Amino acid sequence: MASRAVPISSGKTASTSLWPADEPWPMCAEPDPYEPLAAPVAPEPAAMVPVLQLYARDVPGLVLPAGTDLLQILWCPLVHEDDQCAANPQLRWRSTALTAGATAGQPPRPHAADEDYLPRPCTVSPTPATEYPNWDLPQGLGTLLGERFETLKEERGYDYFEVATTQQSKVGGYPGWTQEPDRPDCAGCGSRMEHLLSITATEPGMGRWLPLDDRDPGQDGATTPCWMARADPAALDTFGHDMDLGDLGGMCFFICRSCPDTPYTHRYERSEQADQDGTMIENRGTTGSHAVTRDDIPLIPDVQWLEERLGEGTLWRPSEADLPAELTDAGSREFLITVGFPTVHLDVVDLDTRHLRHPSWKEPLDADEIYGERYPDDDSPPENFAFTVATRYDQHLMLDAADGGITHYDPNGWDHGRGWKGIAANDLPTLAALLGLIGESSATLSSTDDALRTAALTEMRERMIEMEPYVDDCPFWAEVFQQLA
Repeated sequence: MASRAVPISSGKTASTSLWPADEPWPMCAEPDPYEPLAAPVAPEPAAMVPVLQLYARDVPGLVLPAGTDLLQILWCPLVHEDDQCAANPQLRWRSTALTAGATAGQPPRPHAADEDYLPRPCTVSPTPATEYPNWDLPQGLGTLLGERFETLKEERGYDYFEVATTQQSKVGGYPGWTQEPDRPDCAGCGSRMEHLLSITATEPGMGRWLPLDDRDPGQDGATTPCWMARADPAALDTFGHDMDLGDLGGMCFFICRSCPDTPYTHRYERSEQADQDGTMIENRGTTGSHAVTRDDIPLIPDVQWLEERLGEGTLWRPSEADLPAELTDAGSREFLITVGFPTVHLDVVDLDTRHLRHPSWKEPLDADEIYGERYPDDDSPPENFAFTVATRYDQHLMLDAADGGITHYDPNGWDHGRGWKGIAANDLPTLAALLGLIGESSATLSSTDDALRTAALTEMRERMIEMEPYVDDCPFWAEVFQQLA
């Protein structure tokens, strides 16, 4: 079941492409493409954008159609009204020996584009690796192995999915599904198509797949397990192509080698919180992140952005040793030790996170008990944990230790599940950014001018919901807005 994959996350995507001088640059003439939150763009064709260029000689295991040694991927950087609702890609196979008069210049700029699908210039550095499937496990086998995975985590301290599967851009291997697998069949011969490569929004900032050259020089490589390795903070922002791909999803490409023309197709993978209509699917605890649609709100806030809004020195940045063992979500650990989390009291809304600097915050709560899924007289060892990361009066925002989701907990209704009030934020970075937006507006929200204060509240609420749709339905945030009104 092991498969050879070639992660290409530490490398780069194409800004220039080898292109025959006598071949017109491809244009997308699909009807009614649009930019998110905007009307359909003008009907004239949009220039395709070069996304990836791979030579077979540089990528171990990359088998291209006979007579070709170069793969090029381009796509229209606009969202299309089809079953994928994403950029519209094309694959080109070429022979460099037969590409006479080819040039490697700058391609034309499209007249309109969704920034989520425009790669920044970079190059790729393929590295062979052996991986195992995640959601591609045969039916029933995942359930059978689930207990073993839990035992592995308890005994070794790492998760199967952290060390045995890759979740970044790669050639070959298994698709890094974030939703139910959707492997296509060839429209020509009906056979199951082969995974050629994936281009994903996320690049490893921590863990086994982080290249040695990109690791934090301040971390002791001899004593740090590979799955806990973290990136050099000075280089982290330079990793990868810098595309959000709509909602931190990815594009998986499949081909059929049985048919003579090597047909291809693709599957656009949204993050697991988004359905086909872009709405959010509620569950207790959630992983990953989603796209931010305003240019001035970063997907993952950095130190500068947070301190500009919340004050210099407000970020609490623990060391790896300071974090509790029960906090197993890799994304939360990475954000805390590389960026840090605001420890502030936002007076305008009475929201407090300063307790995080006290060692007592590391004492985990039994998530099943506080959410009413079992009673206090149940003496069995707890299996799920949560940590309080923010309070407002007696209301708590909890960090789920296993998946990093932020939930609203009401301690006044812990029994019979009434303590569970739903999801407040997708993850820790998103919560930090929401606090930053409140801090940014605090002065105006405290104004004695009613009109000015009302306008500031309306704008802040809209920005928070635009960034994190869960805000609109969460009682915690509803009470914040009600107080400000």
